[in-house]
Amino acid sequence: MAHPARRPFRTDGTNVRTATAYANRGRRATSIGLVCGCAIALVISVSLATTMVTSARRAVEVESLRNSLHDVRMRVKEKERALVEMKTTTEARLRRAEAAAERARVEAEAKDAAAKRAVDAARETLETVETREAVERHREAVEAAVGGQTADGATEPLAREAEDAFSEKAMRDVADVAKVVKRARVVKDVEDDENEGEISKKTEDEDERGGEDASGDIARKKVKVAFKSATHSDPLLKNLAPGAPTSKTTAEFTCNGKENTELWGSVVKDGEINVQQDAGACCNSCAELNVNGANRCSVWVYNPTSKACWLKYEEDPVNAKPANEGPNVPWTSGYFDLPKNKLEPKYEPATGKKDLPKCLHTIMTSSGNVYMNWQSRIMYSSYLRHAAEPGSIMKAFTRILHKGHEDELMHEIPTMRFNPVQTKCDGWCDYPVADRSKAVADWILTADSERCSHVVMVETDHIIVKTPSPKILLPQGEAMGFKFGYMNPSQPTLKKLYPEYFKDGQKMPPTGNSPSVVNTVDLRTIAPLWWKFVNETETPEQLRKELGWVRDMYAYDLAALASGVKHTLAEGPDSLLLAQPPADHELGNAYILHYTWGPEIYDKDDKFVWKFDKRSYGEGQYGQGPYILQEIPPPPEWDESKGLQLQDFFRPRALTEKRLGLIKMLIDEFNVAVRALPKVPKGYNTIEEARLYV
Repeated sequence: MAHPARRPFRTDGTNVRTATAYANRGRRATSIGLVCGCAIALVISVSLATTMVTSARRAVEVESLRNSLHDVRMRVKEKERALVEMKTTTEARLRRAEAAAERARVEAEAKDAAAKRAVDAARETLETVETREAVERHREAVEAAVGGQTADGATEPLAREAEDAFSEKAMRDVADVAKVVKRARVVKDVEDDENEGEISKKTEDEDERGGEDASGDIARKKVKVAFKSATHSDPLLKNLAPGAPTSKTTAEFTCNGKENTELWGSVVKDGEINVQQDAGACCNSCAELNVNGANRCSVWVYNPTSKACWLKYEEDPVNAKPANEGPNVPWTSGYFDLPKNKLEPKYEPATGKKDLPKCLHTIMTSSGNVYMNWQSRIMYSSYLRHAAEPGSIMKAFTRILHKGHEDELMHEIPTMRFNPVQTKCDGWCDYPVADRSKAVADWILTADSERCSHVVMVETDHIIVKTPSPKILLPQGEAMGFKFGYMNPSQPTLKKLYPEYFKDGQKMPPTGNSPSVVNTVDLRTIAPLWWKFVNETETPEQLRKELGWVRDMYAYDLAALASGVKHTLAEGPDSLLLAQPPADHELGNAYILHYTWGPEIYDKDDKFVWKFDKRSYGEGQYGQGPYILQEIPPPPEWDESKGLQLQDFFRPRALTEKRLGLIKMLIDEFNVAVRALPKVPKGYNTIEEARLYV
């Protein structure tokens, strides 16, 4: 096909217009292209923005889902924790039920044992008949020992019968302290005679005033109880043999009963197990706890309907306001205005000498309550065993009794008695250890404190398992103690009260008085400061609460700081003094075990296997004592496959062979000590007789 002929170029201007028209069309096309491009870009931008918004919305939704999932997981974990807690609670209830069943079994056994005791008591009485003549000879030997002469006038050891009756070691202890009380006995005998006269005269005068006893008026009703000295001679010699009491009479108490009244007091005897036929019998039940000046019951509360007779102790019942009174109050209550024990034992004073024999004097403080006394017997028995080891540095033992009267252990353990600051502790008090610092401060002033260069202070719930290392006898100005992690060496309130002792960054040793080994000369400085700080921190109540049950320990630490006696401290297994099973896993270098923790052993399925807790031993923490000590069943033998473990309190719970071995050592030593002791405290034929002097 032929191409059309090109139009010739014209020069009249037509071609120019045509060119312009073409140019305009090109510009319009370009503009249209630009507009279209912008439109496309806008569409793309909108699309991208929409996509981004959608992505952001989805991200928010994902985060929300993620949070929801986290919440679900947390709720699941909470449910799991709740299930674990429920399982733990159920297991604890099951263990408590098992423990209750075990207690019921023990109580049943105790009832069977009570019947057996009566048979044993009769048998023991028969066994002692043949020894009574020997006892009389013992008394003569004691008299001679106090004077330093035998009955024949020559200086000889005490009678062989007395040595056999107790032990060679105990007799050496007694011989060492006989001279301490030589001058004290005359004073005490005179005071006993004076007290006997006052009591007898009071009884006779009251008898002459008329027949109030025959009256049915519970307010004026009087009851009488036996009143006699527990022992025959001075405190440090009363462990030799029983003797005739220095005084025999009766003490009379007025019931001061009032109907429709409930009186306050700390419970001494549960009314549910002390049923009496009437208010007068309830009053008499309370009086019987005060035989021989024991001062254990000052308030009785009786319910005529249930016959329950609650026995209580209130330090000042005369001025105490009733807990409840009025016509709708079903109780009848009364009280005794108990005489205060004011007789102060007197001992030979210390000379103040510093050149003392290099040895260790073990002192054990006690309030003499039932709970501490059975522990004291175990402690002293373990001391005798290991003090007899060749080369032992343990050469003397004294129980420091802070109590207003003598107790049933005066025959068995070398004892020095000091009157307590808290007279109410002879009955009941919440913190009897507040009296021990004053008792130690009194003891350090006696000649008994000068028997050794060093003193170790032990607790009643300690058991000695070997003779200690001589390394614990540090030079004057230095002492050795046990590091207790719960003691704050910079206790804030004490720093504020006693800033002079905390200057230049000084800190208290985080320890306590027990077990601490102190140079005797240093203890002469520490003891009175210890008592001073105890006395000053017992008030106000807010301070007592802040320092809590360790305030006596803080007072000792402050005294150590104030006196400048540096204490070297260590924990197990590095301590040369103490280990505490099962908190500690091995004995290490220690020579004392402390049985305060009450271990319970379970198998891998948490089934109960074995336990020992001092608080439930025998007749319990508040049982009527003393009672015949029993051996503890041994813990299970080590068997890794059984997965033996302790109660939940301990972390880790798992028992290792060493940890179980330390528990076994404690129980073995405990049982050896029990076997070495007479069933009834020395000086008495029966448990019932010993209970008259608690």
